[in-house]
Amino acid sequence: MEELPALLAALYAGLVIGALYDALRPLRLFSQGRLWNGLLDVLYYGLVLCVAAFALFYINGGAPRVYLLLGICLGAYAYARLVSRFLVAVAGLIKKTVAKLRRMD
Repeated sequence: MEELPALLAALYAGLVIGALYDALRPLRLFSQGRLWNGLLDVLYYGLVLCVAAFALFYINGGAPRVYLLLGICLGAYAYARLVSRFLVAVAGLIKKTVAKLRRMD
C-alpha cells in the first residue's frame, strides 16, 4: 500500500478499537466488581491486540511503522473525543427516559 491509504486504514483500525471499548462499556455497568472489570480489561486488550495485529498485517505485511502506529492511536483518540461522547450522551438520555417511563407505570 502507498502511505496515504495505509494511514487511512490505520485510522480506521483505531476507530474500530474505540468502538470495541464502547461495545464493552455496557458490560461494565452491570457489575462493579474488581474481578469482572479486570476480566473485561483483559478481553479488551486482547481484542485490541488482535485488531492492531490484523491491521498491521493487512496494511503493511506485519511491519510496524511508526506512522501506522500513530495512525491507529489517532483513530482511537478521534473516536473517543468525537463519536464516543455523542453515544454516551444519547445512552444517558435513553436511560433517563426509560427510568421516567417506568416511574409512570
